[in-house]
Amino acid sequence: MMSRRPRLNLFQSLGPHGFHRVAYTEWGNPSARHIVVCVHGLTRNSRDFDELAADLADWGSRVVCMDVVGRGDSDWLEHKEDYGFSLYLSDAATLLARLTALSDRFALLRRMQGASGELKIDWVGTSMGGLIGMMLAGKSRSPIRRLVLNDVGPLVPWHALARLKLTASGAGARFADLGAVERHLRDSCSTFGPLEDRQWRRLARHGSRQLDDGAYLIGGGWPARVTDHEGNRYEMLDASVTASLEAARAVFPPVGACALARSWAGLEAFTPDDLPILGPVPGISGVLVAAGFSGHGFALSPMIGDILARLALGQDPLERLWKGLRYDRFGVRS
Repeated sequence: MMSRRPRLNLFQSLGPHGFHRVAYTEWGNPSARHIVVCVHGLTRNSRDFDELAADLADWGSRVVCMDVVGRGDSDWLEHKEDYGFSLYLSDAATLLARLTALSDRFALLRRMQGASGELKIDWVGTSMGGLIGMMLAGKSRSPIRRLVLNDVGPLVPWHALARLKLTASGAGARFADLGAVERHLRDSCSTFGPLEDRQWRRLARHGSRQLDDGAYLIGGGWPARVTDHEGNRYEMLDASVTASLEAARAVFPPVGACALARSWAGLEAFTPDDLPILGPVPGISGVLVAAGFSGHGFALSPMIGDILARLALGQDPLERLWKGLRYDRFGVRS
């Protein structure tokens, strides 16, 4: 069946430092008048949509799933400062232009046959892909008719940020074979749900790249290489710096226009469940704790500051947002 077999495509797109290739998978009838564009999250790739795309294609839609540059089969950029929403929007707009141009090739023939000439474009976006879709849909004369947003909104809960950090915990790591990649993903991505064995194998195959020596690499990441534990000496990793910059741009796009002045690393405080400790210390009046951020403190600092200020001033501390982060959740007494 045609709809159950993806077609792999590439196109050239222009960035600040030249052209790069953007990959996408396509499902269903290429002449269908209903196009569904699917775009993945920050650390994922287009093949996350295989099941959904095949089902939508069976219903008569043409489904296109893009690999955002730096992911999947799309090119990795030489100039890391180019990663950001400005380029992602440009690539997505180029894809939409390509799809609509191809769809219009037979428009006259369809009208002569009495078929409807209306082209419908809907967007399905997960996390970062949802942000890209919202930005495109908000532009004047946008061709996007409807948005389906998954795992993205005005507020990202604490546990969701922690889950994203844990999911990327193997970023930059090398694995001997695909079996090792799959075992790692089954552990770090267990919250993805009850996937079948074939789905885990697909995640491993499309979520890693094979190196020249035969090993596999999961891209992205934030760690440094510790060269001396006792002396707290470390070596910065270019891949970690790049990933940190990209994450910053995803949260606050104006950062994309800033040059990197310097980079550094340090020890991090982790808790048993990789979630921070927040709130008053039982039995000690006036003492507030905000610690143990387990690698995601910078992302949480604006909300943390607001909550601590509310606690200190006796205002509503919005406890519904952090009641599971109290000091005594581990059974520890002050």
